[in-house]
Amino acid sequence: MKILTKQFFILLIYLLLFISIILLALLPRGVYFDVFEYHIERSYYMDWTIYFDNIKTFFSGVLHGDLGTTLYGTSVVHDVSIYFFQRSLPIMLGAFLLALIIGVLLGVILYFTQNKRTKYIAYPIVWGIQSLPDFFIYIVIQVGLFHLFQWGLPTFSVYSFDHWYSIPLAVFIVALYPSAYLAMIVVTSLDSEAKKKYVDTARSKGVSPIIILLKHQGMNIANKVSQHIHSIMIMIMGNLLLFEYLFYMRGAAYRLYLAMGFHNADIRGSYRSMVSDHMFEPELIISLLGCFILVSYIVHCLQSLITSYLDRRGI
Repeated sequence: MKILTKQFFILLIYLLLFISIILLALLPRGVYFDVFEYHIERSYYMDWTIYFDNIKTFFSGVLHGDLGTTLYGTSVVHDVSIYFFQRSLPIMLGAFLLALIIGVLLGVILYFTQNKRTKYIAYPIVWGIQSLPDFFIYIVIQVGLFHLFQWGLPTFSVYSFDHWYSIPLAVFIVALYPSAYLAMIVVTSLDSEAKKKYVDTARSKGVSPIIILLKHQGMNIANKVSQHIHSIMIMIMGNLLLFEYLFYMRGAAYRLYLAMGFHNADIRGSYRSMVSDHMFEPELIISLLGCFILVSYIVHCLQSLITSYLDRRGI
């Protein structure tokens, strides 16, 4: 019963979040110019009639299976299918699974090499990845690859989705930061478990460290690791826009950025690069954010079910 109650509240929170996004995206946009004798003032007025018409039109389209069209004349469903399901979703799921695998394995390796010379190589790399901003890691990877190409490494395209290796490469790069994050959680948890009496007792009996890890420590830290599953997915989603922008991989996060009115925006800061109300695509924003929220909700439920299962088993 407690599990169902918890799942109900999780679902309610996500539904409220999605409804809030719908209401915000459908707010009337645009400014009005008030002309005075010596100057012109730009102001915004909330027109409730237009706002309610926007809401009515949107839900009417949803009921009829039509989410509208984009600025480029394509349907919203078409853009969501291409940018989210064909491009960003495989990267998100692949990076999520890879981060879990690499993070746990790397944490175990760091734990077993704490008293060896290899720790002077492994620890700085993991700490470096975890402490640096994600965009800096992506830039370092790009610059490093370009130097390797100059030194004789066979060249390949780092950008876009045009090649068979584009998504695997993207999965690996996006998974770096959450892998380092999870690895430090694993090694810290293993260190904490290693100080407990049951580990000392097993060692005194001559039990192999691997057996101790698999039968005792591993099961005890499983609950701690499972509590960070949702955080890892949120971390991947948060890094997705920067990755897609820097690596020119036009996926759902970057398309969402453009749909918010940034079609003509750039870093030069001129009046031509300002956010444009005429480039705003509310239906696409709602649809793409809805997909991201759905993925987050599914992973949140998965984390809740795993932790509840481990708690019932007393792990």
